[in-house]
Amino acid sequence: MASLVALLVACSSDDSATSSSSSSSSSSTSSSSGGGSSSGSTSSGGSSGSGGDAGGDATAPGKGSGGSGGATGASVDLPGCTGCKIHIPPSYNPQTPAPLLVALHGDEGPTTGVPNVISLWTSAADAHGFIVLALACSTDLACSNGNWSGWLDAQGYQITAQNMATMNAQTTKAESLYDVDTTREYLAGYSGGAYVLGYFAQAQAARYRAVAFVAGGMPAWSGTGNPCPTTKIPGYFLGGDGDFRTSGQMTDTKNDFDRCMEETKFVVVAGADHGATINTIGTGNGDAILTWMLTRP
Repeated sequence: MASLVALLVACSSDDSATSSSSSSSSSSTSSSSGGGSSSGSTSSGGSSGSGGDAGGDATAPGKGSGGSGGATGASVDLPGCTGCKIHIPPSYNPQTPAPLLVALHGDEGPTTGVPNVISLWTSAADAHGFIVLALACSTDLACSNGNWSGWLDAQGYQITAQNMATMNAQTTKAESLYDVDTTREYLAGYSGGAYVLGYFAQAQAARYRAVAFVAGGMPAWSGTGNPCPTTKIPGYFLGGDGDFRTSGQMTDTKNDFDRCMEETKFVVVAGADHGATINTIGTGNGDAILTWMLTRP
């Protein structure tokens, strides 16, 4: 997995997102990252989330999409989605709805990034029975150079309604080909992909149950002149203490979530820079993220 670090291209260093003060209560926690020690805090607010890691029977299969006919395998094409790949866990049973993780690569571009996403998430996804949809920054979204940060910047850091609809259409496509549990659809992104989710996740909170930001994040939907979402979406934030984005852009995004009284969990990987933090998805933190997601109420 260490070889992936050399492939990652650093995101834009723009740290212009505005910090907001948190109105949530917080409690300190600690965990093991698989790639080194990490520390974190959990904040909760509003009626939609609790500060702990328990919340109903969220791990039980919910409403299935009833999709069928999709190819199975470790990395298969999603028809009609340029550059996108789907990972189907070995445990997948078309008769049992499976949770779905829609995961975004970084600014290394889809040719390298999409395989990275599949590789990084495979172990955790297989352990928890997740289907993984690796969404590509491609021409389908008018993302001509494969760079999520540049694509977001070109839209004034506010994703157009058309582009959000195109992104959601890929989730719907996956639902038509596989029996996806529509009550357990989640978002995750690293680096430039996390930047995009800062805006997209809150804007689409009614559809997705939780979101994970890894080594990035900005700007939040609610931090760019939009109201807090009516449906709250919990956010997991994973950053390294050797990456300036952790105390900058990612913290700004978390502050916006806190201001909207959304549940947040903030984990810092000790001694990790940008690339090393991303690589911990495959060495323990991916499992921690999916475990956390599945137990959100």
